[in-house]
Order: sequence, then C-alpha cells, then structure tokens
Amino acid sequence: MSQFDTTLAQFEEFQKYFNAANLEKCKSIMTQLKLAILKLNVPLPGALGADSATRELLLIREILEHAVLLSVKLEDIPSFERYFAQLRPYYFDYGKTLQPSARQYSILGLNLLRLLAKNQIAEFHTELELIPIEQHHQNVYIRHPISLEQFLMEGSYHKVRAARAQVPADFYNYFMNILMDTVRDQMASCSERAFQTLPVSEAHKLFQIADEKQFNTYSEQRGWVVTKDKVTFAQPDAAQNDIPSMQLIKETLTYARELER
Repeated sequence: MSQFDTTLAQFEEFQKYFNAANLEKCKSIMTQLKLAILKLNVPLPGALGADSATRELLLIREILEHAVLLSVKLEDIPSFERYFAQLRPYYFDYGKTLQPSARQYSILGLNLLRLLAKNQIAEFHTELELIPIEQHHQNVYIRHPISLEQFLMEGSYHKVRAARAQVPADFYNYFMNILMDTVRDQMASCSERAFQTLPVSEAHKLFQIADEKQFNTYSEQRGWVVTKDKVTFAQPDAAQNDIPSMQLIKETLTYARELER
C-alpha cells in the first residue's frame, strides 16, 4: 500500500470517529495523521511537481481542516492556531493548483472570530485583507465577524450580544462565548470609569450574569464591593480615567431591561 493510500485510510478512520464525536479517539488518530502528512512529502507552492501532487495536497488540506475543527471541539486554542497556520497556504499559496474548499470560508471566518475574541484587532484586519473583497458582504461566514468588529468599534455591545444567536455555524459558538466574556470585561471597564456605584439589579442586567454566586465571583475578581442593594466599583487610576460615553451605558441598560419584557 502506498503512503497516500495509508494516509487516506487513516483519515477515513478519523472521520468515522469525528462524526461520532469520539474526541479522544480523534486526538489519537490525528497524532498519527500529522506524521503521515510529513511522509507524503509534497512540493512547496510553485515548486516543480506541485501541479502533479493535487490528490496529496487535497488530502492534506482536508486533514488540516478537520484538525482545526477538532481543536474547536476540544476548546484548544493553541492547537487551533498551529493547525490554521499550516492550513493557510493550502487556501492562498496553492490557489492555482487546487479547487476551492467547501470549508474554506467557514474556517477563515472562524479564524477572524478567534482574533476578535482575543481582541487582536490589527491581526483581524491583516487576515481580512487576504480574503477577496466580494466575499466580505456576500459570504455569511465572513460577513458575521465583520459585523461583530463594527459593533465593537461602535461600542454597540447589545448588538454583539444579539449576534450571539445568529452564528452561521455551530462551531462558531466556542469563540463567540469567549467574545462575550471579552465584551463583558470591556463593559465592566466602561462602568468603572462612568459610575461609582450601580444598583445590584441593574448590574446583573448590564453584565448578563443572572446567577448571584457567579456575579459575586466576577465582582471579587474585579475588586468590586457588593452589598445587598448596590455594587461599588473599583476606580481606575486618574491617568486612565477617560470617561466613555454615558449614552452608551444608558443604551445598554435600556436594552437589558427590554430583554426581560
């Protein structure tokens, strides 16, 4: 059996466990597939023989796509970053050799969402520049993170929260949840600069933490003092106290109240 056939057989076994959500078995087989990829010894983009290695390149691309998705299922961001870095050339550098992948834009959009969730805005725009401009508004996987980034820049955090229910694919939920934590922290920083205190009921709505124990834990992490009726915020240094828009806070509180109706 050739190395290609061996690798293909291993990948087909991986897919069986992937579809069955057996993540531990998937991790084990992916370790084998990483070594198998190296043994395929495909040429670099533009090198002599690249055009004749199409089937190998397509197989490697699909393996790496599944590795990226597996990383999301495992909630393993460092693995996601490593696998995506290996996958990127198969989308861009081998573009003249390979037909586009059906998963390409869903994974590119997923990576954009990862960068937003980690608040890496400069890297977000660098990656976005690699994606054809016509896809920015036509492709739902790309349009979604672009809209989120615009909402964040506007400070329209309530729109970010609303977009949580409109993810284009289930595997976007992991990074979307991380983004919501990032948004909560940004809103907390705004509140610390805008207010000295807030009623406890309003704070629960604003930060979208209904559970009292979780709210108390979050408050303790930020150095807030919670009493029966109010939250007293830790005040930032005067040099950092650039008061944000009071209107933004009011709009967010209004939106939180409307959700309860």
